[in-house]
Amino acid sequence: MDYTSTPDEEPLKDVSSLEQGAPEPARPGPQSPASSQAAGGRDTALLAAFLENALDGVYMTDTKGTLLYINPKCEDVTGYGKDELLGRSFAGLGILPEKGPNNAVALLQEHVEGRPTRSAPVQLTNKAGRSVSVRMATNVIKGMDGNVILGTLRDMAGHESANEALPESEQRFRDLSERALVGMYILQDGVFRYANAMLARILGCEPGEMDGKPVRDVILPEDWPLVEKAMHRRISGELGSLHYEFRTVRKDGEVRDTEVYSSRTVYGGRPAIIGTYLDITERKRAEEEKKHNEQLTAALEMAGAVCHELNQPLQVISGHIDLLRMDSTDGRVNASLEVIKEQVDRMGSITRELMGLKKYSNRDYLGKSKITDIRRISREDGE
Repeated sequence: MDYTSTPDEEPLKDVSSLEQGAPEPARPGPQSPASSQAAGGRDTALLAAFLENALDGVYMTDTKGTLLYINPKCEDVTGYGKDELLGRSFAGLGILPEKGPNNAVALLQEHVEGRPTRSAPVQLTNKAGRSVSVRMATNVIKGMDGNVILGTLRDMAGHESANEALPESEQRFRDLSERALVGMYILQDGVFRYANAMLARILGCEPGEMDGKPVRDVILPEDWPLVEKAMHRRISGELGSLHYEFRTVRKDGEVRDTEVYSSRTVYGGRPAIIGTYLDITERKRAEEEKKHNEQLTAALEMAGAVCHELNQPLQVISGHIDLLRMDSTDGRVNASLEVIKEQVDRMGSITRELMGLKKYSNRDYLGKSKITDIRRISREDGE
């Protein structure tokens, strides 16, 4: 590939002859001149294909800014054809800004002064007169025909509007999250990158304490393996979202039950986790109490049914005891029947108490377990 230069100069030969820094001497090797020439041809073809299909504009100028080469993307960005650009300069075409700072000229001046290469935003004016935002990067390379400047133009269309919208979107997110009645957070690299005021309150912290705080510091140690595994599954992309529960340790050491809804996101260009954080301690206590009450109600209903079934046989036994006592003249037999009668009456009293039981209180039984203290409840109900 050869590049057209100004009409008064000899054309540059080949991009493959332009190397960063001074040319290196030929290295001896087993390759024959023919094979070396073939390899060079392939390299040149590959380089030409890259330049002609690059997504950024690529150009070369001499140290005066005269264009020696432009690729098709440069034509797209500037609106000028190849024949209109080669042999001329961006400044001569009126493409560069006429007023205000001119970063393109500043880049060229930095190269002349030997300063390090960099990129800078430049506002071009294309052939149709429309302003085009580009990012220009340049570098000096040395070739057989002297120094040339290699530059790129990246069309920033769409990038600026997105960059402007990003702070606005972030502000809307913060406004919403700071008013939220639930904790909201962003996790990355195992630490909190963002936590709203409600989350700080749930954890007993000041809002400023949450930035950069390790997640592990607020998780009950026994529950940390569960949380760590869940975080890994979302960051790795195995799960897009997750809903689960674990226990949190507040700053004051109090353990609270927690429920999170979280999903994978991108923060600062890298994977992160965004989610909501709910303190469900009181809810779980209420659920446990409700469950306990339901179990108690079922037990009491069962006890009532059993007592009702027992009352009839107890009445039969009590009646027969009375008959035996009337017929017996043996004092010892009558004494035994009296004892039996007392115990049957006691059983009847217990069944009646159980049938009216609506609450319960436990007491120690044999020093090893708890049983319901029916007598105490009966006394309290009587009061």
